Amino acid sequence: MKINILVVTYNHEKYIGRFLDSIICQKDYGINKIILSDDKSTDNNTKVINEYIARYPNLIELHENPVNLGVYGNFNHLLEIKGDADLYYIVAGDDAFCDGFFKQVQYFCNKKKLNAKDRFMMFFDWKIVKPNGKEVVVRNSKVNNKKHITSLKLRNYIYIRSTFVSRGTINLCKPVSLDGGVILSEILYDIQPIQKSMSFYYESIVGSIYYSQIGVSQTYRGTEIRKRCLKGWELVPEHLKLSKSDKCYVNMQLAKYKFSLDRKVSYLLKFFKNYILCKNPALGLDIKSEFIMLRSIFKLIVNG
Repeated sequence: MKINILVVTYNHEKYIGRFLDSIICQKDYGINKIILSDDKSTDNNTKVINEYIARYPNLIELHENPVNLGVYGNFNHLLEIKGDADLYYIVAGDDAFCDGFFKQVQYFCNKKKLNAKDRFMMFFDWKIVKPNGKEVVVRNSKVNNKKHITSLKLRNYIYIRSTFVSRGTINLCKPVSLDGGVILSEILYDIQPIQKSMSFYYESIVGSIYYSQIGVSQTYRGTEIRKRCLKGWELVPEHLKLSKSDKCYVNMQLAKYKFSLDRKVSYLLKFFKNYILCKNPALGLDIKSEFIMLRSIFKLIVNG
């Protein structure tokens, strides 16, 4: 299987070399192209990339945006320049891949006799490396519950990290809406390939590495980001077909952000009501996701 790795990158001067090295050392296992879309970096990111291109001109391809498109505008751009391959992996330039991952991917494809023309996704596990060096492995095993996979993703019971999309699927994917802000774009970007796919595969292999609290990502606080989150969740029902429990999950998110902006008890009661109603026994329970959700609302209650 020929693999194209599609990379969004912005001000990754410190990390892009590590990222590229993690692929190049595995280039003999189906790596066709590494296509990078630089979002008008202000550091030496493109200089570092061009140094790698000088060494691997047939492997690495750089596109420089004339203006900053934002993270999901840049993702949309990658769909336009994705090139020809059998499998596609979309990633940020401050991540990295585990040694031997692509060899295992090729073995998995051969074992399953996968055809790139078919509409499928492949899910693997991934790990978080924290600033103190601690590593946490995140499993995508709930993908095996294929019937409810959209609901699982909406709730972050599964993740798009460490996933491959077939040619048959990615050719049906369209640029996501940017009108509702980052939250809506993220949800649509993550769920679109799932809704375009017909088959889903999972293998318990740790494939990629996410380094937390680095790069240009920021933790936004305050009224403005809460308004943006509220707007994004308000628009979700217009873009996605939701089950009854999914609608309750969206209503729970809306109630949380409304409460964060206007501390009315009625919003808090709506949050807990929809928290209960959104539970679907068919999805199982993800303790970590439940803990994060409840912690967020209790922080709002205590700290505002």
